[in-house]
Amino acid sequence: LFRQAISLDKNYADPLGNMGAAFHFENNFTEAIHYYELALAINPQLQTVQNNIVKARQSLTDQATPVK
Repeated sequence: LFRQAISLDKNYADPLGNMGAAFHFENNFTEAIHYYELALAINPQLQTVQNNIVKARQSLTDQATPVK
């Protein structure tokens, strides 16, 4: 559904942010960050997306850090 919304209007940030959230929920942080960045490029004022990208980047860092 989000992909369909994106295909209809590539300049609408909300579905891009929602795609990011869907990937984030699946722990696919790289894809989540990609979609969050696309959303923020269109609308840098999206507070939820700003918060989510910080969390996704932290999760990606945590995922790459070996447990000691």
